[in-house]
Amino acid sequence: LVFTSFDTDSGAEYNQFSSRQAGRYISRCQIPADFFNEGQYVLGINASSYRVKRYFQDEHALTFSIDSMGAPGKQWAESRLGTIRPRLNWVIEEQA
Repeated sequence: LVFTSFDTDSGAEYNQFSSRQAGRYISRCQIPADFFNEGQYVLGINASSYRVKRYFQDEHALTFSIDSMGAPGKQWAESRLGTIRPRLNWVIEEQA
């Protein structure tokens, strides 16, 4: 398991959508570029009313592979450890 996320993780979305009227909804999220390290991953999805009803679950909805070409740290000879390989914004300051 790398991470879990819900469409009501932020307080604003939770307040607005924790209880929804019947209807059709589309929830989208974007995983930033360079988030995953190289390897194969499986995406699972779930649609439910918490502790009430599960409408849909597929623990293997999508399988994908990440190639590390152009990824952060590829100039180093050794492989980057860990499941994620985020491109962080570093600030380097020379001290006098």
